[in-house]
Amino acid sequence: MSFASAEKEVRSSLSSQPQPQATDIVESAASQDGLSTPGAPGASEPPANTPVQLALILVALCLAVFLAAIDSVIITPAMPTITKELNASDAGFAWIGSAYLLALSATSPFWSKVSDIFGRKPILIVANVIYLIGSLVAALSNSLVMLIAARAVQGTGGGGLITLVEISVGDMFSQRERGLFYGIYGAVWAVSTAIGPVIGGVFTERATWRWCFWFNLPFDALSLIITIIFLHTHNPKTPLVKGLIAIDWVGSVLIIGATLMFLIGLDSGGVSHPWGSAFVICLILFGVVAYVLFGIYERYARYPVIPRRIFVGLSRSCIFGVVFCHGAGFIAPIFFLPLYFQVALGATPIQSGVWMLAIAISFTLSGIIMGIVIQRTGHYLWIIRGSMALFTLAVGLMVTFGPTRDWPRIIIFQILLAAGIGANMQTLVIAIQALVAPEDIGVATGTLNFVRNIATAISVVLGQVIFQSMLANHTIDLEDSGIPSDVVHRLVNGGAISGFGLTDGFTKPQRTAYATAFSDAMSKMWIFYTVLIFVGFLLSFGIRKKELMTSHQVTKTGLDAEEAKRRKFETPKDGSDAVASIDQKPPVLLWKGEGNDSSQILLVVKVFWESSTGTATVGFVHAGGGTWASSSLRYAPRPSNGKLALDKDDVCHKNLSLASHSYNSICDYARRFIQECGLDIEKVNSEVADLDLVVSLESSLVHERPVRAEATDVAGSVGNVNVPGRYEPVSQKLLVRSRPEIPAARSFKI
Repeated sequence: MSFASAEKEVRSSLSSQPQPQATDIVESAASQDGLSTPGAPGASEPPANTPVQLALILVALCLAVFLAAIDSVIITPAMPTITKELNASDAGFAWIGSAYLLALSATSPFWSKVSDIFGRKPILIVANVIYLIGSLVAALSNSLVMLIAARAVQGTGGGGLITLVEISVGDMFSQRERGLFYGIYGAVWAVSTAIGPVIGGVFTERATWRWCFWFNLPFDALSLIITIIFLHTHNPKTPLVKGLIAIDWVGSVLIIGATLMFLIGLDSGGVSHPWGSAFVICLILFGVVAYVLFGIYERYARYPVIPRRIFVGLSRSCIFGVVFCHGAGFIAPIFFLPLYFQVALGATPIQSGVWMLAIAISFTLSGIIMGIVIQRTGHYLWIIRGSMALFTLAVGLMVTFGPTRDWPRIIIFQILLAAGIGANMQTLVIAIQALVAPEDIGVATGTLNFVRNIATAISVVLGQVIFQSMLANHTIDLEDSGIPSDVVHRLVNGGAISGFGLTDGFTKPQRTAYATAFSDAMSKMWIFYTVLIFVGFLLSFGIRKKELMTSHQVTKTGLDAEEAKRRKFETPKDGSDAVASIDQKPPVLLWKGEGNDSSQILLVVKVFWESSTGTATVGFVHAGGGTWASSSLRYAPRPSNGKLALDKDDVCHKNLSLASHSYNSICDYARRFIQECGLDIEKVNSEVADLDLVVSLESSLVHERPVRAEATDVAGSVGNVNVPGRYEPVSQKLLVRSRPEIPAARSFKI
């Protein structure tokens, strides 16, 4: 009896019976295992928010994002004034801005993991308070050291605000609904980064630079109050001492220390210390070593800060690759375009901020529009690819920017650029949240932000290095225009970016020569970013499509949830007891070949049900032609009739190279592999299955992965197992009538 004949037999039995609905299967399976579905009596979920409460919560979250984003740029126009008032050195000048971004980047993974242990709301409140304290101290600072320390505190709180707002949105809304709210989130980010320099310039010119920090206090206080009163997420009420003990402190120190050393080394190179200095080389090298040690240690951590499983699989790896390229690309125009406007085109700081509004407006609209599209369609893949293509095109067009004000180019290219950036800013967050297990949404979101922050830091440094090296090619031209050699030397060795005062005494011909050299060096730099973003576009083709769900299940946090997660995903060292925490039940012998096909066998090792969406995943092993294979197939309800159908984009498959395994080790291996596929659904062990599901499973084996065995291919027989797995429709369900009873010592030899 072959797979094809088995399929035919099952299909014939289906023709005379109505198909069960996915909800029937879910309810039956859940009731058999004593599990409650969402909304069932006794389920512990946060109370539902009224529309007014929801609006207030969104205001509070948007305020938090607005403040954290604006603080990265609002201080820029005030830097010269602060430097003079606090008698800051060149190194101190750089640290005023860097301290905030360093702390923000380094702490993102830590915040996400701590929120998994203590819950989102308590940690969001702590981040708000830390940010509030940092802003207050910065406004009162009377020394450079005090201001830098306050900025570091601000950055620590800001990193928590940005990360926890994204995670909270993921906890509050379904995958489809997140698109709209993440679009609003991106719009707030765009507006804040666009108007930040303008507000900072107005405060500095009309009042005092301290208002750049006083400005934060009333808005942050309002956000904090609304969060305390109205935000309702799962609150595990973790005891403080137990929660602190559960934190992966070693991993946290390693990743924060690695990030600080690496980024400080990059920020110092070519500015306060030469690139070849021991200070810069040692910091970068020690940072890389600390990252390696972090990766090794996380394999053994009980509750790792960044679990390796979120990177497992081509799609997830490609998402993080696209995030890196996207982050490295989007920071470039934010950082370098104002310089181009001011140096090459002669704009004032406030004018350059106004000229950047084209980016802010396009960024805002594209983010909101794409959010609505995701909410309506449930698809994200074509948005990611199309946005990266548009992003690549726009940056490539910026290569043509010259030393004159060509307004059509300036405006149109900025609009295209921002549309490419904005459409993907939060779509990538939605994609990674859809592809990881629900319990990993927090750490995946925090890690994505961390990768993006690291990418922006590396990108700015690489951009400056390329720009300076290209500008150095114009040394002779600048000297021929009459610019003193010592000024030219300073300009081509970092002064072009940080030393605006160097050009104050230039004559008109000198300004023209310098603007020409500056814009040419900038064009060469845009070529580098075009190639980098194009790599991200290519990586986007490694991301698989997955339709976003409209239903939502509350993400559980706390120590119990962390322990359950650990047990679900752990990979035991002793293969003999590898799956004790997953499933003690033996697998179901679904089908076994006869005669010349006796080497073919199909074992259903595990059936997973996702109660909230009605989807099912079947993990199984099958043998034939002298090899074993382990596979995982996911089935989702058809939109038209709710029946389960194979999702061909969500298939895991792996061949087992050994020809002889014990029965138990085969099943243990299969379970571990199925686990590694990233199944993000609730486990329900049941012998009840859907006939249509079985037919799809059989069909996939016959038509997609043929498993054939000729008599000459068979080196032996499948032990002495002769347990018939027969299908019998019972109450519109398929009941697998028999299980194999095989001693642990017996082997399958094929």
